[in-house]
Amino acid sequence: MPTHPVSQFDAAKMLSVSERLLRHAKVVQDEGARELVAAVDQGHLAVSIAASAAKLPVEDQREVASRAEAGEINAARKVVKQKGAQQRR
Repeated sequence: MPTHPVSQFDAAKMLSVSERLLRHAKVVQDEGARELVAAVDQGHLAVSIAASAAKLPVEDQREVASRAEAGEINAARKVVKQKGAQQRR
């Protein structure tokens, strides 16, 4: 059975999600540490936060995932925000 490429717009529409969510999910899959991906898959961490975390070093991604899995979602967000700000300096 031949397959054809599906645009992000069409894929998002088929899944009833926004294109932004789809882009965030791709970043997490492509650049995220496996612990970060698992935290998203298990519902411990929002895809948008994980996409931001995926741009951090692997050790920081693991810290975010660990905190999220421990139920410390605000702490996980704080890590992403602080580490991201440090990288931009």
